[in-house]
Amino acid sequence: MRTRYALALILLTSWPAWSTKMPYRAALAQGTVKSYDSLSDILNAHAVVNSCLQDESIEDSYKEVSCSIYERGCRSFSGRAKYAIEKRGREMIIHMPMVYKYSGDETKRTQVLKNLEDGRLCTIDFYARYNITMDLSFTEATNFNYDIRLYDDSPATNYISWALIKDNSRVMPKREICNTVIHELSHHLGLPDTYAGASCRLTRPSSNMMTNVYWDTDRLHLDNDQIEQIVGYVCKDAACPGVTP
Repeated sequence: MRTRYALALILLTSWPAWSTKMPYRAALAQGTVKSYDSLSDILNAHAVVNSCLQDESIEDSYKEVSCSIYERGCRSFSGRAKYAIEKRGREMIIHMPMVYKYSGDETKRTQVLKNLEDGRLCTIDFYARYNITMDLSFTEATNFNYDIRLYDDSPATNYISWALIKDNSRVMPKREICNTVIHELSHHLGLPDTYAGASCRLTRPSSNMMTNVYWDTDRLHLDNDQIEQIVGYVCKDAACPGVTP
């Protein structure tokens, strides 16, 4: 699968059909940035970030964000994490220092932290597909301030509480652990769940990372509008969405 994405990157940089011929904001206004449910979605979502980076009307910037939204059952909750998005020349960087509190079985701590590191690397690889550099780190809390709570097993993993060995006593395969970290971190970047019944927003297909964490990571993706939502703070001066109680 890595070969396929390497080929995609070569095509993106060499094929004129995917080069940026229209400024990013103009493309958004005209609705020419579209979403697909296949490898072409990855190619086009990669082009979304590229078009922003190549748009000379969008200046380099560094913006701190603390308005991540988590939606559940038609309600919205504020995420705890604070992060920053930086447009630096031809690079889009998300600086995301996450603080965790370990609340699981102490005998499982080493394995949970190893799985967390694996998930961190999976997240970096996943967002690299979209030309987004994830500056992602996890450090243990020294006080009562933390972004996430880690467990070895939990009946209900969510954006704050992550189980990284078992899900309700069921052993999680490595791909599910990786996808769980990507999925839950993406909540902190403002993306809601998109499986049926999870949100008042649209439901997306099973190939979407915010719908499904059970498939191989290479088979999962994000749509163009999800990438736009993440990078919109620097690409189109997006404001933080409101939070409803």
